[in-house]
Amino acid sequence: MAHDIQMSIMPKNFAPLLDGHGFDLHALVRPAREVGGDFYTFFFVDDESFLFAIGDVAGKGVPAALLMSRTVTLIRTLALERLATDEILRKANEELCIDNDSCMFVTVFCALFNTRTGSMTYTNGGHNPPAVIPKEGAPGLLDGARCTCLGLEQDALFEKSCMILQPDESVCLYTDGVTEALNSAGELFSTKRLLELLEKQRSLPAKEMAGKVFSEVEAHACGAEQSDDITVLILQKRWTDSLTVPPGP
Repeated sequence: MAHDIQMSIMPKNFAPLLDGHGFDLHALVRPAREVGGDFYTFFFVDDESFLFAIGDVAGKGVPAALLMSRTVTLIRTLALERLATDEILRKANEELCIDNDSCMFVTVFCALFNTRTGSMTYTNGGHNPPAVIPKEGAPGLLDGARCTCLGLEQDALFEKSCMILQPDESVCLYTDGVTEALNSAGELFSTKRLLELLEKQRSLPAKEMAGKVFSEVEAHACGAEQSDDITVLILQKRWTDSLTVPPGP
């Protein structure tokens, strides 16, 4: 029952939300236990601004699930106040630090994507840097706006950065359950393997690309017990209209 409640917090029906907006998105999550601390969320803030985020609570089980649900609620509430990504995470961090006697924390990558211009402003709260998959060339990591995780330092500072997602480019958000998945020999799936996989599968739709990441991680584990939650979110820019490049953040 706890598993079903937690999974219901994360959106599952992608097509109606994205239809006619010129981009594709899909996400998958697989907890290591019945309940876990990984999450993703996405929604339109207004007609053009689309928020998407991924996060990973330290720990597993019910305590992690409770912090996960609280973090998702804070992100949604603050984003609907039309705040920038750095302010969303700053205010969420302040709330999560209150009465946090157990010192639990959560890493979060939060982005606002403008569906008209293709600009993406983002803040990385201690999370794995997403992979950017260009139309041509090797994928790379999005290393900007690296800030601290949420829940430990109430006065922590957060910053934002900006990039333009060009037509036929994608961004892949993931948790460390992907890159740190182990096989029976103790070998990590690794960031290098993930980037190589994304380069080979760049032409796939978001749903198939996310599924391919999951299947390759499973193949790498080769029956070894899943030690951490696994989550992937992929957003792809699919239109070909000319872009208006906005000023920097």
